[in-house]
Amino acid sequence: MRRSGHSAFPRTRFRPWLAFALTAASLGSAQAQPEIRWAVVDWPPAFVLTPDKQPARIEDLGDGQFDRLFQEIAQRLPEFTHRPQLVNSARLWHSIGEGQTLCAGPLRKSPERLQLAYLTPAVRLAPVSLVVRTAQSEAVLGGNGRASITELRARPDLRGRLEAARSYGAALDAAVQGPNPLPRETTARVGQTLEFVAAGRYDYTLEYAFVVEHLRRSGRLKSELSSLPLKEAGDWEPGYIVCPRTPWGLEAITAIDRAIRQASTAPGFREAYLRWLPSSVRQAQQAAMDAFYDARAKGGPQIE
Repeated sequence: MRRSGHSAFPRTRFRPWLAFALTAASLGSAQAQPEIRWAVVDWPPAFVLTPDKQPARIEDLGDGQFDRLFQEIAQRLPEFTHRPQLVNSARLWHSIGEGQTLCAGPLRKSPERLQLAYLTPAVRLAPVSLVVRTAQSEAVLGGNGRASITELRARPDLRGRLEAARSYGAALDAAVQGPNPLPRETTARVGQTLEFVAAGRYDYTLEYAFVVEHLRRSGRLKSELSSLPLKEAGDWEPGYIVCPRTPWGLEAITAIDRAIRQASTAPGFREAYLRWLPSSVRQAQQAAMDAFYDARAKGGPQIE
């Protein structure tokens, strides 16, 4: 929250009561500009950050999926000061639970998260995919056009590998556990397990299709990879902007919900997420994404 310093008016030119009134008005005006801190996680292409530089202003955000969403929302909320804050994803919900003046997302909804935060839908999120070298795609797809991680684990001819200490969602976490859980490996950067698969070190892993696309565009893959739908991963679902379940959070999420409804007619907002996905996925999901934003633009508040 901004606070003004000393009054800019020379006191000798005003009567004491007038100087007091003007100073009070100046303070009230400065303090009337509340701040929203936006949680930013260094995880491309959701956020695409400049190397070795933390974003200080909303304009400093990059060209990632959620960068664009935050920028479009902030443009429609001039009554707030907007400040990005780089956070550790592992501590994000701890900060929200403490009631910090921090909003984040888009994230998936759960009963536990509803206890800690107000939520409003901002986009449709893709499920985790099975990622294999494209040459192996047909060998792992089932008759229904989906792969099964449960079936793959039973195949000794295929080597899978996951990231250490990462959750892939409740359903997938359960599917990769058991007597012979899939091996996990500590990685140094986002997408490193994908690089291992592309290099032939492993045959498959789990990852979001937009991360695969980011590595492809960045030239980090030694061979072509395909993102395949998974039986155990579910389908696309709403992604929510969240703010803490406090009076401040209710004020912020109410304004954000309004801004989302306004932005839902803007091409930049509608395309922010899909533009980082492979062309085949974009084409398959475009109609559903358009329908989602049509409903948001025409509907009323959706705050939980």
